[in-house]
Amino acid sequence: RRAAISLGFRGQPEAVAPILERLAKPEENPHVRSAIYTALGRLGDRRALAALMACMDKEMRDELRSDCVASLGMIGDKSTLPRLLTSLHNDPSFLVKSRIVDALGNFQDSISVATLVDLISDKGNRALRQRAIRALGQTGSQAAAKPLLKALAASPSDSERLLLVKVLTDLRQKVAVAPLIELLRNTDAPHLRTQIVIALGAIRDGDTYPTLINMLTDEIPAVRYFSVRGLQELRRREAAIPIAKQSTQISQRLEKKTAYELLSDPLPVLADLSFQVVALQALADLDAPAGIEALLRAARPREIPRNSAVSLKIAEGFYQQRRAALNGLGYTRSRKAATFLKGSAGLGDPDFRLRAVAVRSLAVLGLFDAAENLLPLLSDPMAEVRWTAATMLGRLKDQKAVKPLIESLSDPNAEVRRQAAFSLGYLGNRKAYDRLRHLASNDDSETVRTAASYSVRLLDK
Repeated sequence: RRAAISLGFRGQPEAVAPILERLAKPEENPHVRSAIYTALGRLGDRRALAALMACMDKEMRDELRSDCVASLGMIGDKSTLPRLLTSLHNDPSFLVKSRIVDALGNFQDSISVATLVDLISDKGNRALRQRAIRALGQTGSQAAAKPLLKALAASPSDSERLLLVKVLTDLRQKVAVAPLIELLRNTDAPHLRTQIVIALGAIRDGDTYPTLINMLTDEIPAVRYFSVRGLQELRRREAAIPIAKQSTQISQRLEKKTAYELLSDPLPVLADLSFQVVALQALADLDAPAGIEALLRAARPREIPRNSAVSLKIAEGFYQQRRAALNGLGYTRSRKAATFLKGSAGLGDPDFRLRAVAVRSLAVLGLFDAAENLLPLLSDPMAEVRWTAATMLGRLKDQKAVKPLIESLSDPNAEVRRQAAFSLGYLGNRKAYDRLRHLASNDDSETVRTAASYSVRLLDK
């Protein structure tokens, strides 16, 4: 049994013949037969089709026939469809019927799609109907959306509507936009509203823009969160303004609260911070200059005591918020952002992780004095800050960095040495040539030797 399972997971086609030979011999243990049938499905080889279809006739145990059905679905060969459909109507076992419905999701054939549509229209067996809904979505067929939308319009429960919307999310078809927006207007169910917004974002159609903008102020935190994600996917620059407005309002609201108030009612705070993280990321992606005030406000430090599980969670939320904001400032093309990044809440921040982000953002801004401000960070006590500075100095192309980067080739941290070696190659100054050659042959770290060798080749050109 274990051998069959292992062969199935390895996916080696040469295993098919010996497995079929073993199957031809009498095997009383049903667990071994089950492992063999499953392995044949995972191997996905057409040579197994005859044995798997024969299994559906000769196996008396429901679970073994269902294993064979599942394997036929994994192989997904159209020639097996008639046999599967026959068993769907004739096999007495609900377990086997369920597996057949699941297997039909692996076929895009019009016959399997039509069969699944009929099952969705059948109000008889709710469990089989819901499996058919999932399977129809799994086909990925263009013909699946309309029957799913018809089922959505007639669905009697929020739980089934949620399932239908999840399936429509994966199909991402524009025809679903209007019905989904209509359903969003008419339901108060939080999970359903959230999934609808996820679906609208996944479809990436311009008609969803006004609805997603409206959802930025929805009372359900998850709806607000995914509306931002959807707007980011649409790539509409004008969305930066309302997103920035919402982020600024959150900053103002949180600034008014004392640490005690934040910790006394943490869930709304965490929801706000989670929203802000995605909002700030969207601003950086869509139009950072338009969102500079929101980014600057969110980047301000906030002192939170770290003396309980709740306070640690809140502190982590503020860290993620500030990290996203500092990163976004790098794309604002603003001297105001540069001034902030050079200050005590940027390069001087007590948290080395945020110092590293500020280093990168200041370099991305690329103002004339960027290298001058980053050079001292090559001596930062934390290695992550040093290697980030070493990395970005190479991209800035400022020759003032050559001598300090050569000195960084002796840093005790291998990643700092590696990034310094790369950057010296990018700067193209042959003053580093001898040190790089020595490093390429003698450094204890293979990754450093590789980086130094690469830079030597760059300097040899």
